[in-house]
Amino acid sequence: MKKALAKFAVGTIGRTLFRIIFKIKFEGRENLPKDGPLLVISNHFTWFEAPLLIAFLPYGASFVAAIEMRRFWWFRAGEYAYDLVCIWRGQVDRKAMNHISSLLNNGRVVGIFPEGGVNPKLQEAIARGEQVNTASGNLVRDPLELVEARPGTAFMALRHNVQILPVAVLGTEATKGELNLFNRVPITIRFGKPFGPLEMDKKLRGQAKRDRMDELGHEMMLHLARLFPPEKQGAFREEIAAEQRG
Repeated sequence: MKKALAKFAVGTIGRTLFRIIFKIKFEGRENLPKDGPLLVISNHFTWFEAPLLIAFLPYGASFVAAIEMRRFWWFRAGEYAYDLVCIWRGQVDRKAMNHISSLLNNGRVVGIFPEGGVNPKLQEAIARGEQVNTASGNLVRDPLELVEARPGTAFMALRHNVQILPVAVLGTEATKGELNLFNRVPITIRFGKPFGPLEMDKKLRGQAKRDRMDELGHEMMLHLARLFPPEKQGAFREEIAAEQRG
């Protein structure tokens, strides 16, 4: 009961605040599945994508977030209300993985950012197994374009055999990562068509399996990139252009 009240309070306050500071437009609502289990994937250009999607997705989705965000009181409120999954980047966080599994196994909706964070420049350190424990200096991505997925998202999608919903959040970069009550920023939340479940040949082993996992991560990001204008498609721009040329 307490958690339900907390979710209502946090959600109501969040939606009200966002409608004050943003001009929010929704596209593709007809693509929303009725319920879970479901994996939602989105871009991560600023801090705002996660709270916007938590507030406006109709599922009460539990998003995966970097554990260092716990330093902020408003994040801790959201973590309690929405069962957010806090994860240590740069290592295998089995506690977080088990939390995600529990949510999906119970028919819940989990949101994740396949790119791994706002700042792709930190990915080299993460790949080396370093714990990235700073939340500062990573407010807006530069350059503002999509990058390849980290392997964890495809792994979770395969492990749980779930549908995947791509969602593009466009316009958050105009905030420069900060709230401004006197300049309403236009935001578009664009829902793509669900796809999946993903498939992998169970006979694959070793490097072949890892290569296939990378291919699946790339495939997931392609579905997301198709929701963006070319200048933000990044690593997927040429492939999408080739598709459109037929």
